[in-house]
Amino acid sequence: MEPTSSPSSTTVAADAFTPLKPRQLRRPRRPGCLTALGGPLLGLGVWLIAVATVVRPEPETARMLVIAGGVLAVLGLSVLIRRMRTTFGATLRPLELALAEGYRLTPGANVPLRLSQQGPARLARLKIAVVCERRYARQVPAPGVTSVSSVDEVETVWTQDLLDEADVSLGSRDHVVRVVTLAVPPLAKPSGPTLPGGIIAWYLDVSTETGRGAPMHDQFDLAVALSDAPTSAAQPDDQGADRAAAGGSALLTDLGEGVGCALISLTFLLVGLLLLYFYFGGAVTMRGNPVMGLIAGIVFSALGLLGIYGLVSMRRRR
Repeated sequence: MEPTSSPSSTTVAADAFTPLKPRQLRRPRRPGCLTALGGPLLGLGVWLIAVATVVRPEPETARMLVIAGGVLAVLGLSVLIRRMRTTFGATLRPLELALAEGYRLTPGANVPLRLSQQGPARLARLKIAVVCERRYARQVPAPGVTSVSSVDEVETVWTQDLLDEADVSLGSRDHVVRVVTLAVPPLAKPSGPTLPGGIIAWYLDVSTETGRGAPMHDQFDLAVALSDAPTSAAQPDDQGADRAAAGGSALLTDLGEGVGCALISLTFLLVGLLLLYFYFGGAVTMRGNPVMGLIAGIVFSALGLLGIYGLVSMRRRR
């Protein structure tokens, strides 16, 4: 992605642009609780294999240690690789969009659109499209009853690609600015209620593909008005409510993740304490070395305490 303009670019002053706000702020993808267990699982697996190789217990016990160690090592390594990929994806900065001042989104208008991307960024594909949709409710009869239910439907009225780049690579100090033209079709329907029913919604869809996992989508709502309508903003006025609702859902998500992490940590701690209680209480084991119960109790208790410490530390930082 070179810092040059496309053939459909328009020359506008650098400070004559109004930034657009995304429909929903992108939340960084933090690694989950289970990803923190990647290192301990890998270390435990390698340790079990080392015990079977160096100590040389009975053949059956050695075989079980090697199998269990290999499974734990592979699982821990895969979790660590996934954690590194997730951490790398969280550092990607979202694309910034801005519309030129003094222009209105009306049928037949050509409005300059500025795209700004800061590094570091390494994308397999970057695509920006303008989309017009009709959103309406369709009445569907419920099976076996006389009542009807309402189903939300979305119909794509018009769409056009504004930018489609492949193999975008930017360093930590690189900054690319591109200005393209957003051409509203002459017969475009304005935003708001429409016939035979529903509403017309315009937005910019930014799709970024990192090559790892599903593409990420950032959407920027637009407000298209008729040429004889009074001066209107480039974006709908109800976006603040949408972002507030997104903040509420983010709070519930964080609460759910915190409860899940606490349950996992407490489970490890309780299992470890139970194994230690059995060992020091002199519980008789039918087969196997009782020292393995002591080692497993120490490992599980340590993982539980480590998880609880991490939760408390994260809570204090927030």
